[in-house]
Amino acid sequence: MASLSYSKMGICSGAMADLSFSFSVVRVAQKVEDARQSSRPSPISRLPVELLCGIFHKYLEIPSKKPCADPDRHSTGPQVSRASHTDPSLLTQICSHWRNIALNLPTLWSTIFIREPKQSQLELTRLWLERAKEAPLSLAIWQTPVASEIDVDATWEILSEFVARSNQWKKIDFQLPSTVIPPFHQMMQDRNCNNLESIDFHVTEVVHPGLVMTSRENRWEAQLEDLWKTFLSSPSLRDVTWHCLPPGGPPSETVFSHLTSVNIAFDISVDDFLRILSLTPNLQRAQAALAIPSSHSSPSSPLSLASLHTLQLSTRIELSEILPKIIAPSLTNLNVVVDESIVSCGTVNPLQDFLQKSRCRLTSFTLVDRNISSEAVESCFDLPELQSLTYLRLEGKLPEKAVGHLLEAQNGSYTRMPLLQHIYVGTAWGRLVSTRWHSLPYGQPDDCEKMERFTMCSNRFHTTMDHEFQAMKDRGLPI
Repeated sequence: MASLSYSKMGICSGAMADLSFSFSVVRVAQKVEDARQSSRPSPISRLPVELLCGIFHKYLEIPSKKPCADPDRHSTGPQVSRASHTDPSLLTQICSHWRNIALNLPTLWSTIFIREPKQSQLELTRLWLERAKEAPLSLAIWQTPVASEIDVDATWEILSEFVARSNQWKKIDFQLPSTVIPPFHQMMQDRNCNNLESIDFHVTEVVHPGLVMTSRENRWEAQLEDLWKTFLSSPSLRDVTWHCLPPGGPPSETVFSHLTSVNIAFDISVDDFLRILSLTPNLQRAQAALAIPSSHSSPSSPLSLASLHTLQLSTRIELSEILPKIIAPSLTNLNVVVDESIVSCGTVNPLQDFLQKSRCRLTSFTLVDRNISSEAVESCFDLPELQSLTYLRLEGKLPEKAVGHLLEAQNGSYTRMPLLQHIYVGTAWGRLVSTRWHSLPYGQPDDCEKMERFTMCSNRFHTTMDHEFQAMKDRGLPI
């Protein structure tokens, strides 16, 4: 019953989303015009303002068909995000009623993404900011570091407009070339951003095509340190993405006590990562790329991360360098990607010890290790900490014989990971998919969830892949 109810809810939610997104400009304009000329208003013209506001916000979430290709890279106006190229200005062109609602809905204009700043974007950017009024702002600027493509004046002017409203900043994502740092630093003097909750700030060296960079420019590092102090002084700050540690290392403990999410988007040493973790007592989500082993021995007692629920590690060192030094009793989501250069079999043991010491219950688990053995993976299947999984992703040397451990049943219920709904594997496990999809062939209890999604990947073409797909079709899967 639970599975059926869950599926119906998903279908209804999807149907409602599709209904909201189905309003194209041409169709809506025609219906509104017909309603205007008719003595009886159409259903569209009778929609409550609250519902229209919700539809308008959903419209801004429509993803671009080709977000990675950035088809609007040279757009003359701002966008709402990198993934969506929808334009709220279109909503002001349908009818006077919609126009009045859109112009008096500040949150419709408060999310601005600028890629490759240029003068042609300035007027509309100012207009959006004016219409946003006092709403919290989510702002992004992505500027290429290639010197020939940088419009310094346009970047400076758009940044000026943003800085003038720094007290409204809620989220900023600034990817800027180093040449912009001095004027940006000057603009931020005596400014505050006390409402800032999330920051992703990345500065890159300017690239001059045809010239070889022989040394890193350090002229702007003192200014960069001042900027980070301003950002991190926000009492509302919760989420930080670092592309390098701020000059001088991590700031004071009083700043880090606010953070709940830290993304370290560069190769960091175990010692620096542990130091950051020790300064974030309220941390709930951590992501890091570990590349440098610890220079210290393991502490007498591991660092307890009481609030941590999500941990994502990409590592080029042994897991034994980090996992024995921490425990996370609230952990529910664990993602571990081990570099192929790690050829030893030292992945599973520290992982098992970490889970058992933490006494956590995972609902989502990802392990990518091309060198892990099937025996090591099978030894994880009985861990109590993995029996509540609803999402499982495994990539490595995983033969189909390992499937038998996930198919063993007793008294009408799976004995291992009975709640799995989404399985992502790097090899074709046809028997697991078909059985889990259709549930147990006999007496499945109501609280035993069916699998709802299966993803199979391969970095090569195999004839066996076609064989597995055909086998799944023969078993009745909707492929």
